[in-house]
Amino acid sequence: MKRTPSKHNSEVNTSAVADIAFLLLIFFLVAATFPSDKGLVMILPPDDEPVKEKILDRNLLVIAINENGEILMEKELVPRAVIQQRVKTFISNEDADKQLSSSPQEATIAIEVARGTHYKDYIYALDQIKAAYHSLRAEALGWSVEEYLSFKVHTAPVDVKERYYQVNEKYPIRITEAPTYQHDQ
Repeated sequence: MKRTPSKHNSEVNTSAVADIAFLLLIFFLVAATFPSDKGLVMILPPDDEPVKEKILDRNLLVIAINENGEILMEKELVPRAVIQQRVKTFISNEDADKQLSSSPQEATIAIEVARGTHYKDYIYALDQIKAAYHSLRAEALGWSVEEYLSFKVHTAPVDVKERYYQVNEKYPIRITEAPTYQHDQ
């Protein structure tokens, strides 16, 4: 007996495959988690209050970063390694040196960046400034910087919280990015 080829269509119907692929694509887009940029955590002043505070020259430390990543403090080129120590000295002066800030509450650090400055250079300078504040606060509390940074206010005893808040008021973080003078371009 001889078999005759069937006249049926031997193609597979693929119209449902496109629908399934589309549904899988939608499922993975909805189910996937996308990383989100956290940005910099900074406390900004209220938008409705214009800042009208006049800062005395002696209470303002200007840190400028040029396009090449060079750091200038008070228009003087300085190595990156000295930023934190110079900021600490400036803030904690307590009116001892008439060239430095009159008090930690009045000390303000101004960061000025040139248009072509890399973000990593700005972040480095900002980290060094914040490290100086954290170091001063930790020293005032008699703690290490690591202990200060890992301190949990909500679980601390009341007397420790009070000391913590007093030290934070003594060394308020005052950083501005407002232009303070014109740079020679």
